[in-house]
Amino acid sequence: MSAFFRSLAAFVFALLLLGQPAQADSWLPPETRTTESANGAFRFTVEPTPIRSSLDYFSQELEAEQAGEEVDRPAPIGVLERRGDDGVWEPVWMRRLVNAVSPVTAIVADDGRFVVTFDNWYSTGFGENVIVIYGADGTLVRAMPLMALLPEDYIDALPRSVSSLSWKRDDRFDGSHLVVDIVIPGPDSREQNAASVPFRIALTDGSIAFPPEAQWQNALEKARAVNEARRRAKEARLAYLREPLTAPEGCEKRAWNAYLREAHLRLTPEDIYEASASVNIIDPPDHPRHEKAVGWLTEHLLDDFGTANELAAVSPCQNGVLAAAIEQAMQSAEPGSLPNTILYVASDRAEFERISDLLAPSGSKAVWLDPDGAIPQRPDRVPGSPEEQAAREEWERRILSDAQDILEEVDAAVN
Repeated sequence: MSAFFRSLAAFVFALLLLGQPAQADSWLPPETRTTESANGAFRFTVEPTPIRSSLDYFSQELEAEQAGEEVDRPAPIGVLERRGDDGVWEPVWMRRLVNAVSPVTAIVADDGRFVVTFDNWYSTGFGENVIVIYGADGTLVRAMPLMALLPEDYIDALPRSVSSLSWKRDDRFDGSHLVVDIVIPGPDSREQNAASVPFRIALTDGSIAFPPEAQWQNALEKARAVNEARRRAKEARLAYLREPLTAPEGCEKRAWNAYLREAHLRLTPEDIYEASASVNIIDPPDHPRHEKAVGWLTEHLLDDFGTANELAAVSPCQNGVLAAAIEQAMQSAEPGSLPNTILYVASDRAEFERISDLLAPSGSKAVWLDPDGAIPQRPDRVPGSPEEQAAREEWERRILSDAQDILEEVDAAVN
């Protein structure tokens, strides 16, 4: 996926998901940013490429991508200044930066001889300008991608969001070198104090010195372990998706939650990339959370506003409890008021039939999840199948079309 499409995906998800949980990014529009050297003698100001809004930027990028062209816009400007004896800032150099819109951060050497910028707006860790070194007069010393420092499998192991990599813990000057602390992949690699290894980069020519051998080999091994764990998890997930789904054997709520979510996706009549269902697990009547759980179920059942309203419910190891909760909820439902509601019920047949009868006057529908049966996977969710590929391509086409419509509507509104 190109850096543009990573950024567009993050932006589109933010527009379309409307607050639903997602691993999308939230970036503010680029702003003028000033960074002082540690001793306060120099400061570096970045004036980003002028864009009216993130919407406008991605609208232009999308149109250009579809036309096979590049957007012609001015590069951001960097200005280095020196603080005079009288406290007044005096210009040292000014130039167009190599980033497309703006770097994300920068550091300035105490003597003003070097300025280093990091990353690109809306996409950290990707692109050719992840680290850029400028010399005393603003001359470009070196611009480098992350792959100049790290092998591809190490980069693959770094924590990421839709658009960006979390790759750097810290950076600093050390004499004639830039020191960059690269995150070591692992369970805690998103933490602020995540383990890291130091890379030393010569400021005069951008040459790279790797960490001490023992540290570097340890980091590489940690990256391999992360990738192997992800590979095993992916294989297990793919096998789970391909196999018939069976109900949990015990009463553990987390297992039933996962079962209900997957069962819904296998049976829903809605588009698989847009379908959602509230999961309701009803605790036993003597449980402190029982009344609250029944209240949530009632709220979700009555949440029919003319669009699909899907729920899944179970009361693990408690025969009759779910039906009693449904009966209580239906006391607040007017006849025929819930025609768009579907409730997926995990229970024995007798309780399901009772629940189905309770729902019928409201116009809502019950779907039985037989705990003793198995639910086959639907063709468009079988990983690697032609149906799955076609469904994904159609979803991507629709997402881009919806994004284009949103961008055009906003553009028309502001113009």
